[in-house]
Formats: sequence, C-alpha cells, structure tokens
Amino acid sequence: SQTISGCESKRIAVTATIHNTPAPSGNAIQPFCSGQNPTIANIVVNGVAIKWYDAITNGNLLTSSTSLHNGVTYYASQTLNSCEGQRFAVTVSIQNTPSVPTGDINPKFCKSENATLNDIVINGQNIKWYDSNTSTSVLLSTTLLLNNKTYYVSQSIGCESDRLAVTVNVYDTALPRANTPQIFCIDENALISNIIISGNDIKWYDAPTAGNILTATTQLASGTYYATQTLNNCESTRIPVMIKIQDTPAPIADLNQSFCIQQNASISKINISGQNINWYDAITAGINLSESTPLENGITYYASQTINDCESERTPITIQIVEATMGDCINYVEELPFPKFFTPNNDGHNDTWTIDFTYLAPNSSIRIFDRYGKFIKELLKDTDWDGTYIGHDEPASDYWFVVTRLNGAQFRGHFSLKR
Repeated sequence: SQTISGCESKRIAVTATIHNTPAPSGNAIQPFCSGQNPTIANIVVNGVAIKWYDAITNGNLLTSSTSLHNGVTYYASQTLNSCEGQRFAVTVSIQNTPSVPTGDINPKFCKSENATLNDIVINGQNIKWYDSNTSTSVLLSTTLLLNNKTYYVSQSIGCESDRLAVTVNVYDTALPRANTPQIFCIDENALISNIIISGNDIKWYDAPTAGNILTATTQLASGTYYATQTLNNCESTRIPVMIKIQDTPAPIADLNQSFCIQQNASISKINISGQNINWYDAITAGINLSESTPLENGITYYASQTINDCESERTPITIQIVEATMGDCINYVEELPFPKFFTPNNDGHNDTWTIDFTYLAPNSSIRIFDRYGKFIKELLKDTDWDGTYIGHDEPASDYWFVVTRLNGAQFRGHFSLKR
C-alpha cells in the first residue's frame, strides 16, 4: 500500500523471486606452459558472462589480457539474470616449455633405403613430427621421406617445445653409362678393368641383385656383368653390360695351292675363305704383305682373318708355280710370257727380243710384223731379233707377232722397240 495525506491505500500483491546464481565450474588447478605466455583468457571455465578477480571477495576485476603467474589463484564469477554469483577459484600452474629437440637439420638418405621419419636421428623426448611449423596434425613415424622436403619436429616434457625445421636430402643415384655389348679379343686376356664405363666409384657384380662383388682383376668371359656407381655415399641400381670374348678362327684354305707361271699370280689370287684377310711372311710377327705381292715357287704365305677387330691365328699356304710346259698349264691361255719391250742399243741389256720356245708348239716359229702389217722377221727355235730389217735399224715403234702355243692355239701380241 501507499499513504498520502494520512490516508493509506489499498494493497497490491507483489510476488518476489530470489535468484541464486551458482559459481562457474571447471578444473580448480589448470596447467600452462611458459612458452604460451598464458593470460586470463586461456583459463577454461564453464559459465555465462565470466568475470575474473584477484580475490574470493571484493578484490580487483581482471581483464582477459592479464598475464597468468605460477601458483596464483584467480577467481571467476558468472552472471545470470543480472545476478552475479559466487566466485570459483582456479589455481594456475605454469611449467617451463622445453627447448627444441636437437639433431642433424640436413640428414641425407639413399632412395634405396626407403627411409622414414623414424630414421632421422633426433635428440629429445616424446618426439612429434609435423608437415609445417603451424600444423596441428601429427605425422606418423612411418611416413616415407621425400627429397628436399622440410619436416618439423618437437619434443614434449609436460609441455610441447617449439619446432625444429629438418630439411631432408634423398639421393637417387643415376645408373653409370656403358655401351653394350662390348667385345674383347681372346688374346687380350681382358679384365673387369678393361670394360669401358662412365661413372663414379664403379662396382661390378655377377648378378642383377645380391651376387658377388667382382674385383678389377677378374678375368672376363662371355656373359653379362652388372655395374653400379656411388655418389654421395648412395649406390645406384645395376646396369647390365654384355661381354663377348671374340675367338676368331683362322681363315680356311687349301694348304697347298698351284698356279701356272703364265698367270704371274699375286697373293690376291690365293683361294681363301675369311673376312678382312691379312697376309704375312711368317707364322708369327713377320712382315705384312700386300695382296699385289707376286707369288714365288715353294714359298709359304701366312693368312689371318679379322672379325670385330680381333685377328685370328695364321693359316700357312705353300705355293707351287707350275711351268707352262707341265700339266694343265700347257692349255693355260690366259697369258703368254713374253718381253713387252726391248732396247737394241748394244749396251748389253735387252738388246734382242724373243719368246721362250718352251711355251710354243714344237717346230713352230715366231713371225714379227710392223704396225702396218709388213712382215719383218721369222724367228726359229733359240733365235732372237736384233731390231733390224735387211741390215737396217727399224724405227722405235710397236711391233706385232704371231705364234702357235703348246695347246695348238694361235696367239697374237705386240711389244715395243725403244731406242
């Protein structure tokens, strides 16, 4: 009721509601790491319109940016329906943040190792790996390492440390370079060290994987050898190199061969089967002979063949020069041996011209003509021409002759008179 001028009014009913706002809830002891530089805002409590104080009653109202101190108790209230409740005490424990872990910040691995984070040597406790300096996702220790990638590692001793950046090198060593196949001659007695290959710190093996390491003095045989190179202490995979040991056989030929004297045969006429034939005057060493070398009776010539730049041993071939009056050479018509010129100047050399009558038919003669067909001279057996006609010197010119050979065939040829 109310009273005005001594008169009291009627009464109005008023229902009162008393709000009892509870204190906020949370952990009464909350730990923090010094590295966080924690503030009031970092304390976790459950409530509405939280206010912080430095005393259980009265005291000072604290802002959310107030720095926390180890062992200090802070007091929080909440406000509901405009009624501030009692205060909840939270005692703060601040632990020192550990130093970053230590270790090689540029570790090196070979690709063949299939290295993981677990293979990086780091000094610290409760190690954790991250993809970046700010990532919250912890990497598995079995994560395969990538070349030139940076990983971040922390340690935890109550509190987690800052992160150490670790940049990894994963070396993938290339194969050495070599031509294949490579050919060696059997007489070279080639060794592993003779194989031509380009690379660093070459190692040789007898198998594509595992197998045995071969020394540089290993004798080569036909087959496949496997080589690696090593760079940055990382060995490459193996390259196969095929080796062929060339054992060139001697050329094939009849060991005794005959030629008619009329052939004036040279080495090129010897019948032989092979490649890149070389001729010599001895079974070993000796002089290399040209194919134009005239063949001599009773002489043995020695032939080798060369395949893949590998020369064989030598085949001996003994030559017989058969006279024109013997065997099949009687009928050999390819060439009749006769002087191609003579010089009748009375110096004692080539002053007369004739043909050996042993190459001619019995009781035959040599008929000589000048270049115009005029008959000049007929030579009987064991006679010759001195270059005159009826006591006068014939001029320097070409002269022709006609003979009958042992096989009965007529043969015409010409020769020169030189003065």
